[in-house]
Amino acid sequence: MEKQFPNFHQDMTIKEIGEEANRYIESEWKPLYDSMHKDLTAAFAEIEDAAYGLYLDELMPTIFEELESAGFSAMVKLEENDFVIAKRLIFRNSLEKWGTEDNRSRIFWNVIHD
Repeated sequence: MEKQFPNFHQDMTIKEIGEEANRYIESEWKPLYDSMHKDLTAAFAEIEDAAYGLYLDELMPTIFEELESAGFSAMVKLEENDFVIAKRLIFRNSLEKWGTEDNRSRIFWNVIHD
């Protein structure tokens, strides 16, 4: 199956941007996961939950690249100690707050500028 790139354009609202990004993720996450499963399993054995960074490095950059092609920006000025995955997800702009110690989730956020 051919990759379904997100289609962003300059007159979109933030709600429309989110819907289009979610459409792309919904269409791409499972085929990508399936294609990376063996490597992700091996990475998890070595680096544990940090393996999700390898997955996001493949899933998310297309969204940011397509946003930028449409004239948006999703990046802030990097600070000296910033850790970035997926080209635009900065750990200081994330939160790991809920769940038990062995089952937590992390959320990242980016401010979209035009």
